Amino acid sequence: MVSSIMKKVASQAKQQDAQRKESEAFKPHRSELLKGLPNLERWLREQVQTHKKDKSNSAETKARYAQVAMTLDATRPRPGEPVQIEKQAKTKNTFYAYRAAVRWTALERAAAALRAYNNADNDADKKSAYQVMLTSAADLVRYPADAQPGLPSAGFVAAAKALGDDVALSAVAKPASEFKKKTAPGKNDKLKDANTIQKIDGWRALIFSRLVDVNSPWIDHAAVAALTGCRPAEVASVRIERIKNALVITIPGAKVSETKGQPIRRFTIAKDSGPEFAHLLQRAKNGPVILSSDSTASAFSEALKRAGKQALGDKAPTMTGYIYRHALACDMKADGADRDSIAAALGHAVTKTQSHYGRATGGTKGARVFQIEAERPIKQTHGTGQHKGRDIAPTNAPEPAPVKVFTSPGFEL
Repeated sequence: MVSSIMKKVASQAKQQDAQRKESEAFKPHRSELLKGLPNLERWLREQVQTHKKDKSNSAETKARYAQVAMTLDATRPRPGEPVQIEKQAKTKNTFYAYRAAVRWTALERAAAALRAYNNADNDADKKSAYQVMLTSAADLVRYPADAQPGLPSAGFVAAAKALGDDVALSAVAKPASEFKKKTAPGKNDKLKDANTIQKIDGWRALIFSRLVDVNSPWIDHAAVAALTGCRPAEVASVRIERIKNALVITIPGAKVSETKGQPIRRFTIAKDSGPEFAHLLQRAKNGPVILSSDSTASAFSEALKRAGKQALGDKAPTMTGYIYRHALACDMKADGADRDSIAAALGHAVTKTQSHYGRATGGTKGARVFQIEAERPIKQTHGTGQHKGRDIAPTNAPEPAPVKVFTSPGFEL
């Protein structure tokens, strides 16, 4: 019995000794990409601190990122080297989605590894944590936030300065020619996407409900954009008032100069078929509401994009603020609005630019009942090569009273 116990103890001691020797022999692998980062731990901490401030990702998105990252882990040549997104991504859009997943997961892993590294009470645990730190850093350097398929980003080049051109070039993504080419969407593409989304029954309600379901900070902003077609850059400074059962929404304009745009436009809305109208009536029941945001217009646009994908499906075109503007123009044309009225509603001071928005056949007659006031008169430029009509007064001149430019059939307060 004693002999058996002694043999077991000796065997365990032998295993522990082997593990100790293996641990001592193990040396964390550091990718050549990290030669430009002399103080890796400090750099990672800075990256993680910035990452922790970002609260924009939902639990569903985080779970999806983690799943993608686990799949991409199989593309690593060895621990310490970055994943190879190009082996899995066949299109640019997939590349960008995988880039976001890789960066989020790398930062989460780095945060955990930094804690483990500091709390480790033995050399083996410390080395193991450090290897995770090295691997996470390699992913972040290989795929910075501005990484493009086929092109070394500015962030990558800065981090790889110490490597030399040959190494840097060998580490970038595969040539863009191997990806499906897709240029930036033109005006016709935007119109096509807008028309496609408008054919989805109840699209506005679906997107708005999705924003409500996830308790998005952009619910009010999306409601204003849906009702008025205002630009993403304008929603964060809008004033909302309730008069009886009507809404008065005042929009300080973006893209305004001495001769372009509408500095102020005002919508008085008596009726709208979408859920956003009832929501804002409730919001403004106790007094005026002035929207604000610490985020940027791009953050609002990203929220719309996510809500669109989740509510309408992956096959639907990307949801943007342009879709709301297009829908407003369509409904106004269906109600017989002229070019001046539509231009003013969209924040333009000339008629030519409104031609890129909306068709009467895509609108719903009577869906919106409202009155629009704009600060500047509209210049007739549609179909001409130059601006015509009277000059707009310079900005230092007395501001004219708002001009009623459109009233829907049946409008009354």
